[in-house]
Amino acid sequence: RRHAIYEIIDSEESYVNKLRFIAEKYIPLKDDPDVTLPPDLEEKWSIIWGNWWRLLEGHEEILAKLKQAFEIDLDTVANVFIAKERHMTSWYSKYCENHRKAQHIACDQYRDFFEQVRQTLRDKEDMNSHLMNPVQRCMRYSLLVGTVIEKARKDGLQGPGMAGWERMLEIMRELPMKTESIMEASRIDNLETGIRVTSLGQVRIKGVLRLSVINGPYDPSSNPAPSQLKFEQRKIFLFDQMMLVTEVKRSGKVKAGDQFSSMQTIYIYRSKVKMNNMRYFSSYKYSAATSSNPADEEDELLFCVVDTTPGANVVYVFDPVDTTTRTQWVVELRQMEKQQMDFLKILQNPVAGASDHLGVPAETTKKSAKDKDKGRSDSRKKGKLSFVTGKSRKSRAETEALPRPQSSRERKNSCPDAEAAAAAAAAAGGTGDDALDRSNKELKKVHSEMASSCNYDQEGGAGGGVGITKKKSGLNFSLQSIFSTKKSKSRSDSKLNPT
Repeated sequence: RRHAIYEIIDSEESYVNKLRFIAEKYIPLKDDPDVTLPPDLEEKWSIIWGNWWRLLEGHEEILAKLKQAFEIDLDTVANVFIAKERHMTSWYSKYCENHRKAQHIACDQYRDFFEQVRQTLRDKEDMNSHLMNPVQRCMRYSLLVGTVIEKARKDGLQGPGMAGWERMLEIMRELPMKTESIMEASRIDNLETGIRVTSLGQVRIKGVLRLSVINGPYDPSSNPAPSQLKFEQRKIFLFDQMMLVTEVKRSGKVKAGDQFSSMQTIYIYRSKVKMNNMRYFSSYKYSAATSSNPADEEDELLFCVVDTTPGANVVYVFDPVDTTTRTQWVVELRQMEKQQMDFLKILQNPVAGASDHLGVPAETTKKSAKDKDKGRSDSRKKGKLSFVTGKSRKSRAETEALPRPQSSRERKNSCPDAEAAAAAAAAAGGTGDDALDRSNKELKKVHSEMASSCNYDQEGGAGGGVGITKKKSGLNFSLQSIFSTKKSKSRSDSKLNPT
């Protein structure tokens, strides 16, 4: 097992050296004053090499971590690749997007120039081999990991170590499939401006199907019978975000035994359907009146995709020919439609939509949201009641222990002689501050309002609430009286301004 794991690291180092050789010898030729590039090649230079530097930097990082993991624990080597799964998919999808164009430019259009460069550098590999190295590398990983797993089973390896290698094998089997799909999709010609196959997500499914396109909307009462439909062979690519309809045009020159021969076919773009504008029907229904044969029955193999884009309204009727192909496409379309509906639910109602997506009952989520709002409201109330100007904030326990604030009717009944008591206190002379306040008519009015809310004097201990104490004037301003004054003012304003 140790030898098989070391083979992964050794081959990774060899691969990094090949990437570095291109990065140091070939890519800088464009800026070399001693090298004269053929006409127009400088403009196509970036197409040839694509994200080669990103591949080099990424695999240099992987190599360093592999060597470190190999010294610490053999079976943690798999975790290095598992952690880079998303990055590797992105790297190779981006590289393979321009792979076909790169081969055409370097191996066909400017073959003589690159052959001369190869001889000058005494390079043993031609441009086609260099450009194929990344593609071949991502396909070789699964073979190397398969050997490790075989040795690990003989050694009786179990637990997280074995699970890591099995997970890595799964990733490395999916990587070539994703890469091949992107390479094939990159052979679609005449794509609309702005459509890039690497920005459409993963290829969910692809295949050649019989397709008939009719004008919408989809209406079973007026749809033509299958016998009246004209079906043509079309290559369909179903991405995460879009369905591309293409026509098989021709095949390029393919060498015998070339494992990439299936990717040499060129496709002509015909139409597209965005996922957010797609409706799926598992069967094609039509009116018997549209059929020339009244005995016709519904074709169980046919299914439909409707483009609901404003101004489009096109119906795509698919004939998968056999039940196996139909099942594969129907499963993917149904799953994508469900994901789209879940996404719309989340947009319309983020709380309920998220709960459905996570498998939480909506009632529970709504209840918890209400409880949360109630808690926030209670905390606001407690915060208002516990706020005392000029004093430190009361503790939570002290605040919760305070009695409920009384209403205006309760205050009037509990303290009917408040105004008389205030007048008596004023006649007795009171404090110096009180004398100062009495000289101010405006403050006397406020004092009268305060006297009617004597129960809110916290320091006196006679009331049931908490007031705002103004030490200098000796006056207690009731929060409730202030708020009620503002409320009455707003009501009067609304009467004056009904609109």
